[in-house]
Amino acid sequence: MPALPLLENADSRSLLAQAKALGLRALTQVDGGRIGEQKSPRRGFSVEFAQHREYVPGDDPRHLDWRAYARSERLTIKEYRQETNYTLQIVLDHTPSMAYPLAAADESEKTVSKGYQARLMALVAGLVAQGQGDQTALWLADGDTTRMDGCILPSTIRAGAGRILANTLTNLQPVPGPESPGQKSDLARVLGQVVARPVRKGLVLVISDLLEPWDPLASLLRQIRVRGHDLLVLHVLHGDEIDMPFTGDVRFNDLESGASVNTRPHQIRQHYTKLVAQWLERVRGDLQGMRADYALLRAGQEPDNGLLSLLASRQARRKATGAG
Repeated sequence: MPALPLLENADSRSLLAQAKALGLRALTQVDGGRIGEQKSPRRGFSVEFAQHREYVPGDDPRHLDWRAYARSERLTIKEYRQETNYTLQIVLDHTPSMAYPLAAADESEKTVSKGYQARLMALVAGLVAQGQGDQTALWLADGDTTRMDGCILPSTIRAGAGRILANTLTNLQPVPGPESPGQKSDLARVLGQVVARPVRKGLVLVISDLLEPWDPLASLLRQIRVRGHDLLVLHVLHGDEIDMPFTGDVRFNDLESGASVNTRPHQIRQHYTKLVAQWLERVRGDLQGMRADYALLRAGQEPDNGLLSLLASRQARRKATGAG
């Protein structure tokens, strides 16, 4: 079978294999449509003991706890927590800023672009979830306000879901702006759609450079958590945006607005990196306060450390709570 798009090289396939070994399971109780591997708030007669309740006429006598009856002379039923599947809602930032840095004619986008890293992470997460028997939906924030619904791949897709997801992500190519004022907050607009849609409790994965006003984004992410969803945020930035390593006279072009400015980076680097560090600390702190998982990934570098460390941390926390 030919390799899926975005997984043609050995490094990306190795990343997928390691991610599958760690798994991407919900840390909160989720609601699904069928039996799976995730904890559900529903109770029935399945695998994991949940509680006793008093026997009522019509209950199946096979679930009577006779040992409890011997102690208390009261008929009680043993209830078990059902295992269920979840839906992974992937919210992918595809706005023009994700095209940074623009590849030269002789360079591969795969080595430099934030957009490539983001799409690879979306595919890996989707394939891991699907391999567990879970469903995936893909939401796209690309500045296209003419498309009313940001959900471009619904979770109802079953047959060939992995290849459809891979082909869709491969065909997405972020391009520079300019954007209209309404398009500059497209991630917030799409997150608002996720918040508004009545979907079962599941897992929401946001992949973005978060280069929009943070307060509206934080408010929407908090609402996602309030609705009971498990939340992960993969923050994709390029090292240039964090460290400003440029020298000499440099002309910076805004990929979204089309505006440009001339400056000497060495004169502003100290102040710039201080502001970036403060912003990153605020983002990280706010998400931790929501009990959301966060990882910073640097485009152009191997994503293994950030992504796999995040999955390993989640796996350890599941084991610590006895979820396996």
